[in-house]
Amino acid sequence: MIKPALTRRRSDNPHEETWHIYSGDVRIGTIGVRAGVPVHADQWAWSIGFYPGMEPGTWRSGIAATFEVARQAFEAAWSELRLTIADAAFAEWRQDRDWRAEVAAKRARGEKLDSEIRSTLMRCVCGTTFRQLEAGGELSRPPAQLRRAGGHWDKPMKHAEERPYADPEAAARKLVELAATVEGVQDGRIYIERINASFMFNLKGSGSEFGAGLKHAIERGWLWKHESGTYVKLIPPGEDLLTNSTA
Repeated sequence: MIKPALTRRRSDNPHEETWHIYSGDVRIGTIGVRAGVPVHADQWAWSIGFYPGMEPGTWRSGIAATFEVARQAFEAAWSELRLTIADAAFAEWRQDRDWRAEVAAKRARGEKLDSEIRSTLMRCVCGTTFRQLEAGGELSRPPAQLRRAGGHWDKPMKHAEERPYADPEAAARKLVELAATVEGVQDGRIYIERINASFMFNLKGSGSEFGAGLKHAIERGWLWKHESGTYVKLIPPGEDLLTNSTA
């Protein structure tokens, strides 16, 4: 199968020169001018990685003196890395892209997402699921095992609630995914509120789930957090966590 040629598109951020690199229709990385570095240092940086699809620990990155040198290093690294990436990874990225486009379209039309529509389903402690009483409706009879003499309910009912990010591993992976969609500033800094807001308000995660997920991502070597707690960075594979201690 013929591999798609690499193309580049300029970022719409007018304050920096960053190029998004695509393999076909999948954005696989970036090449851009580094921010806040001395004039005698290499001025360009490149990175390869896309999420979902590639695990954060498999990403590649580097720096270069010029755009042309950065481009050549990017292409060499991609030629080697592409052999290890399954076609399913690209399909996963496309599926996520299409889902985000659908969400944006619904927002533009003023529609609610499915997750924002209040469910009328309730679940009994015994496991029976039934629909909550609607305005003007009639209350259905409770399951036989919950009724007793006098028509009283023997056990309380409670709303069914699922917490997809109660598992720190799941929360950590989602935080890495969110961080990968944020365009970093000042040499890759991702301010914590950018991923916190998406996690808690859009995904309805809790503060404790965010904290546990962030801690897990740091322990796994996926994210690095500055001591001020104001921003994080995605950690390329092979980079020593201690090298960021003075970032």
